[in-house]
Amino acid sequence: MSQTESPALRTKWERWLLAALTVGTLVIGAWGNWLYDQDHDHEHSPNPWSVLYHAAQFLQLHGAHLHEPVPWQLQVGRGLGACTLFTLGVIAYLQFFRQEVLRLAWQRGRVVICGLGDLGMRLAADARQQGKFVVAIEKQKSATITKFVREHKIQVIDGDARDAETLTRAGLDRSESLFVACTDDATNEAIATLVGGMIPQGSRPDSPLICRLLVRDPEMLRRLEQRQVSEWGASAAGPRPDYRVQFHDLDLHDTAARQAMRNFPLDFEPIRASDETRVHVVIVGFGPMGKALALHAARIGHFANGTPARKTRITVVNANAKAAVVEFKNRYSKIDEFCELSGHDLDHSSSSFTTEFKGLLEPGGPDELQTVVFCGESAATVNNRDNLRFGLEFVSLTDPGRRQLLTYQSTRTGLAAQLPTDKSSRRLHPFGMVEDLQSWSVLLHESEDRIARAIHEKYVKHHGGDSWEALSEDFKESNRHAADHVPVKLRALGYHDAQLEPGAPRIEHFSDHEKLLMAKMEHERWCAERWLGGWKFGSETNKKLKISKDLVPWERLLPEEEQKDFEQIKALPEILRAIGRGIYR
Repeated sequence: MSQTESPALRTKWERWLLAALTVGTLVIGAWGNWLYDQDHDHEHSPNPWSVLYHAAQFLQLHGAHLHEPVPWQLQVGRGLGACTLFTLGVIAYLQFFRQEVLRLAWQRGRVVICGLGDLGMRLAADARQQGKFVVAIEKQKSATITKFVREHKIQVIDGDARDAETLTRAGLDRSESLFVACTDDATNEAIATLVGGMIPQGSRPDSPLICRLLVRDPEMLRRLEQRQVSEWGASAAGPRPDYRVQFHDLDLHDTAARQAMRNFPLDFEPIRASDETRVHVVIVGFGPMGKALALHAARIGHFANGTPARKTRITVVNANAKAAVVEFKNRYSKIDEFCELSGHDLDHSSSSFTTEFKGLLEPGGPDELQTVVFCGESAATVNNRDNLRFGLEFVSLTDPGRRQLLTYQSTRTGLAAQLPTDKSSRRLHPFGMVEDLQSWSVLLHESEDRIARAIHEKYVKHHGGDSWEALSEDFKESNRHAADHVPVKLRALGYHDAQLEPGAPRIEHFSDHEKLLMAKMEHERWCAERWLGGWKFGSETNKKLKISKDLVPWERLLPEEEQKDFEQIKALPEILRAIGRGIYR
């Protein structure tokens, strides 16, 4: 099967091929028998039923023994009968012994997936589209899963992925990727720990096994990130070269927040250095999605006119918003340095919610760009109906002005299908749908990593360091955040990036003033990312301990460190051009 051909289509073509061979055998075989009887039996006319019966016998590799020369039509009919029987046998063998055949299939690009829930099945289907050999471990096979694995030609091992023998049967030692996406976080953590013990130290120095771990609980995710997990690969001596565990690849809330701010930027009207404009993000609901949005807004909300008086405002609206914000600030103690975060206690189920919430939005003023996000959740379930209802209600009640409204929806096929898809409109837009998140290219950052990787490679060229493949996930994320902020910098100058347009005038160089402005913006963004990522200031930089001497205001930055920011800004046209994009006015 080709990398783009779907398994369902292949099954359809198998049926059509079998039907065509059968019909061809009967038609051409009957034609040949008719001609043979007509040539060698001059006393009787050929009997149609007898002719058809003898043609049907070709499908069993059986036919009458003929002494006289036979016409070519009869020979072709015999051959088609043999092909039909052989094809039928191959298809039947593959159906009944599919697992055994898959065990002997090609081993390149082997991917093991633990858990065939919604996410696991989407990843498996995308991996097959990528031409990967997929092995899934599932202990509770349903009719839906059985149909899915048969259509997508996936090998399934019945068993518990927490069992070492089951993982060995899956061919873990020959795999390039492991996705742990079971329904329970504790189960996923146990699997990752077990695999870490199964991979011998130094066994895969050139091709480490990448374990992408699904952790649904944001608090557990934070704890896993902060602690040193020596049995998984992160130790005081640095990451193991043979086994790596990555948390963020399957962090759907983080991915949804990043997508939302890329598709619907906070500076949806360009903010120039001389502008009085201030960005205000209003987040209704402060579950995992609301917290991910607040964190991304604090990271990316650094604009050309940045001053302490124009810091990005983030207002959380929830029944217990003030207490939730205090807890959030305790977790990210430096967040007040980069944004103005506050909570407004307001229960969405109260009769006065609409009036009070509208009053909260109106004082924004002409110099405020508002992004209002309805992202209510309950028990890890998206409140699709409430989020859409509030969004539609405020579209009709408020003057859009300098305001965009977003609503968190779980799927495109539900209520979100009623909303406009035109991103140029600032009325109401859905985000966070599984169709946009749960795919191979999105979760593995294949598209966004093009810029992030190019930024890193340019840095390595001038200053040395690890290759992209050898880079720890923490520093890959840092480059991704830098890539996220590139459009913000360009909009500050009245530019944007787009696919290369032959003949269209492009920006190939920045003025000294433009380079200085963007370098300052980049340093402020980098400081926010580092502080929010748990880094600390110190007299000497120690990456393993998350200490940096460069976490200071731009005015106190050493000249050689300023130069690194200038180099990155200067190289932006070249970096974008290398991936087929250009900068335009």
